[in-house]
Amino acid sequence: VLNRKLNGELFRLLAHYAIWSMLFPLKVFLPAIILSGLLTATIVTVSHISEDLFFDGPHKVDYVEAQLRSTRDFKCSNPVFEYLSGGMNYQIEHHLFPIMPRYKYPALQKVLMQFAKEHNIEYRLDGDWQVLRRTINNLADIAKAPTDPKGPLSRDDSYPTLPAL
Repeated sequence: VLNRKLNGELFRLLAHYAIWSMLFPLKVFLPAIILSGLLTATIVTVSHISEDLFFDGPHKVDYVEAQLRSTRDFKCSNPVFEYLSGGMNYQIEHHLFPIMPRYKYPALQKVLMQFAKEHNIEYRLDGDWQVLRRTINNLADIAKAPTDPKGPLSRDDSYPTLPAL
């Protein structure tokens, strides 16, 4: 059953890219796919990687504090970055109020900053280049950290994987 689902998903994915590659020349299509993937991965990663690791589970703190400690906002240095970020620079606001319209996030940010200050919780806000630098350094530190031999495996061999190239 799983292989049938994977094959169906693979077929739809290939059809999707085949149609788009017929609509646009390859020299436009490939750079657009690569650039959009890089941009999306970068913006999502910098707003979701946190220095706090909840070894006992995030349920040990309340929901609001967990969101403030596990996400980070970043202030865009220019309107182009603001547009390209697509509102992902207001990640704390999005996690606390997921159905609120994006255009209200800047006003909400001020309210949440005051709330965090009153409750002695750090409100994490960096500039766009600082958050990128912080994320790269944080991922490098995590990669260098020793593994816990008693910890759970990070992958289960019962799931199908793609063959090695």
